[in-house]
Amino acid sequence: MAVVACLLVAAPVVSASGQAGAGHKGFHAAVGLGSGSLKLTCDGCSNSSENGTAIMLRFGGAIRPGVVLSGEINGWSKSYDDGTTGTVSWINFVAQLYPNPASGLFVKGGVGFGGLSAEDGHDKVETSSAGAIVGAGYDIHLGRSFSLTPYADYLYASKGDAKFNGTTVAFKLGASLVHLGIAASWR
Repeated sequence: MAVVACLLVAAPVVSASGQAGAGHKGFHAAVGLGSGSLKLTCDGCSNSSENGTAIMLRFGGAIRPGVVLSGEINGWSKSYDDGTTGTVSWINFVAQLYPNPASGLFVKGGVGFGGLSAEDGHDKVETSSAGAIVGAGYDIHLGRSFSLTPYADYLYASKGDAKFNGTTVAFKLGASLVHLGIAASWR
C-alpha cells in the first residue's frame, strides 16, 4: 500500500518534469545519428542512391518561445570495398519553428555550404558549393531540459566545380541527402 501511495504522489512530478513547458528559451544543442541516402548530381552520374552513416551536430539559442536559431553541421560517409571513401558535409544556418511552442513538433530550414569528397588513397575528387536544408522533428521530452528527437532532413548541395587532386576540372558535382535519425537534445 505504501508503494502505491508513493507512486501516486511521484507520478505527477515525473510527468511534469518531462513536459515541454511554455516554449523554448536560452541555449539549445543536439547531437544526432542515423542513416542517409545520398544521390550525386552531375553530368553522367547514375540515378542511383547510396546509403551510409549520417550525423548531425547543432548549437544555437531561442530568440522567441517558438523560434530557435542555430548553426548546424551534417555529414554522411561511406567506405567502399575498393578502398574508396566518400564523404559529404554541410554547414548551415538553421531556423527551427515550433508551430505550438509548448509542443515538441518543429519544422526547420536553412542555408549554407556543402562539400563533397571521394578518395582512394592515391587520388581525390572534391568540390564545395551553396547548400540548403529543410526538415522536421519531434522533441520527446524526457526531462526538464533533455529530449530524444527523431528527425527527417533533406539536404542539398548545388553543383560546384570539381577538383581532381587539387586541380579544377571541367566537371560540376553536387549532392542531395535524405537523412533519418534520432538526436539527443538539450535546452
